[in-house]
Amino acid sequence: HRSSFEPTTLDYRVPPADALHHPLRIWMVNQRSNYKRFRPSGGEQTQGEESDQSSASSSPSSITSTMTAQRKLALEEIHFPWSGRFRNRIVQVQHAEDLIAEIERQKEKELRKERKRREEKERVKKILATPIVASGPISVIGSGEVGGVAEEEVVDVMALWDAEDDDDDIW
Repeated sequence: HRSSFEPTTLDYRVPPADALHHPLRIWMVNQRSNYKRFRPSGGEQTQGEESDQSSASSSPSSITSTMTAQRKLALEEIHFPWSGRFRNRIVQVQHAEDLIAEIERQKEKELRKERKRREEKERVKKILATPIVASGPISVIGSGEVGGVAEEEVVDVMALWDAEDDDDDIW
């Protein structure tokens, strides 16, 4: 009877202090190194190769790789991670997807902020472009209720202001 296999529970990390599994750790490091130098028959770069090129002291074309397309496929089928940072390939892929999603969220947030800034700038521009013309006494229409009946009154603001100035002279 075969037990159920859950690939997300795999853990391909071997601690450096684990002397018993040190040969396995070396083999895994070699697989990752060969993967980074691996060029499929088409000659295109694989994931991680770009960053490896800038840090390598010699050109990548002079360093050979024992990685084959068949070995790469076999390692990916068992969810072997191409970075020692992750337990397995599933976690590594999920991490990459999470990073991409976070970048997209940040871009959307910046776009919303920029849209809001533009709208506010346009609103201020529109307000500033609207001329303020006083063709007579500036008035404020107030409303109140007197005896349950609504009453509107026009108050001459300039007259009130002048009256306040007159009061200031008295003091």
